[in-house]
Amino acid sequence: TSLFTILVVLLVFIFSNRITKNRRVFSFLRVFILFWVSLVMGFYFGGQISIIHFINLFKSIFIGGGSLLTFFIEPIIFIFGIVTIVSLFFWGRALFCGWLCPFGTLQELLSIFSKKIGIKQLKLKNNIDYFFRYVKYVLLSLIFIFSFIELNIANYFYNVEPFKTTITLRFMAPTSAVIWSSFLLLICLVIERFFCRYLCPLGAGLGLLGRFQILNFLKRRKECGNPCVACNKVCPTGAIKPSGKIIMSECLGCLDCQVMYNDYKKCPPLVFIAKSKSY
Repeated sequence: TSLFTILVVLLVFIFSNRITKNRRVFSFLRVFILFWVSLVMGFYFGGQISIIHFINLFKSIFIGGGSLLTFFIEPIIFIFGIVTIVSLFFWGRALFCGWLCPFGTLQELLSIFSKKIGIKQLKLKNNIDYFFRYVKYVLLSLIFIFSFIELNIANYFYNVEPFKTTITLRFMAPTSAVIWSSFLLLICLVIERFFCRYLCPLGAGLGLLGRFQILNFLKRRKECGNPCVACNKVCPTGAIKPSGKIIMSECLGCLDCQVMYNDYKKCPPLVFIAKSKSY
């Protein structure tokens, strides 16, 4: 099941330029995968990777003292973990964060639902958004440091991740953990992917490692950013700068910008081309 899921997502990325040309087909496929990963791979199989897995892997490989059991004890965690590490060098954090993370997909489903029923989305001011984006990197640094010098303190920061409470334990957890996880899910109704954007230490770590990716899978035009900002408006994490450049460490690979890029009815440069041909 996990290999099938990974294969489907890999095919989406490999043929992304073709798939995103049909907005309706892509939207259906996207929502189907979001449901599949969150409900089946997440709630049913418990395939949720945590920052704890990667910290233990790092400690085991480089300094000893970590436990590889956290990686090998569950086959789905091992498979997702290896695929995530390998994919960093091709698509950055996009494969896992945008498509294979059960909590991330659950957040996006809630955002889609909230938009469908007309809940107004909250957009933070640029300076506030810019400040909050660094919180996840601070959390990652604290977790990394204290995991080596004081594990009790590190465990405190590990609790910022709602993965175990929401996905693994299905909210059968201490009251404080349930309240925290519920808050993070509810805030997604007004701020899409809130936890991914501002608080996820795992996403921060994958984003940093993903800077070394060798594939440039997101297509751009010379008009992107100046004068066209259509893609900027559809990016759920605000990863596209006003200049049109995509900050790959913040990109979740949702491919929404590529749907816009290929849309002859909504992408301004393509609309201009279509009108020119009609005359």
